[in-house]
Amino acid sequence: MTLGPEWRAGATAGRAVSVVPVRYLSTEWVEAAARALAADTALKEATADVALTLEQVVTGAPAGLPGGPDGSGEAGGDVRWHVAVDHGSVALAAGPAPQGFDVRFTTDYATAAAIAQGLLGAQQAFAEGRLRVGGDVTALGRHHRAFAAVDDALAGVRAATTFPDAAASDA
Repeated sequence: MTLGPEWRAGATAGRAVSVVPVRYLSTEWVEAAARALAADTALKEATADVALTLEQVVTGAPAGLPGGPDGSGEAGGDVRWHVAVDHGSVALAAGPAPQGFDVRFTTDYATAAAIAQGLLGAQQAFAEGRLRVGGDVTALGRHHRAFAAVDDALAGVRAATTFPDAAASDA
């Protein structure tokens, strides 16, 4: 059987995720990422003992992405999304975390896109001052396995994601 271009292999053996190409940070990207996280059984197991909310703020996003402080705008600018982990239940949604966040990551669009594509490590971006971390920074170490499991669960979405250039979209 031959799989079409909408199929991308996940990072974990035996996992295949169907994802059509999606634009980074678009509504469709948020929906695809949310579905991938909700459907991943390995992620449920890895987060069974974790209660944690992560928020990502991306500044200077290209026009046409869901921007604004609540994630509902259309002009780009700042884009926020969050991942809520609650003892095996993992949900991703646009906008700020309604109950607040434990850890917040803030980057500009170019840095977020480079990290998401694997072109720049988060640690390097942090060391260079391009990634700011707020909230309970110690949670990063305590829950490193949960972070790795989220990353694995999103492998199929990441492989199908397109990354428009912020500068090109402003022209």
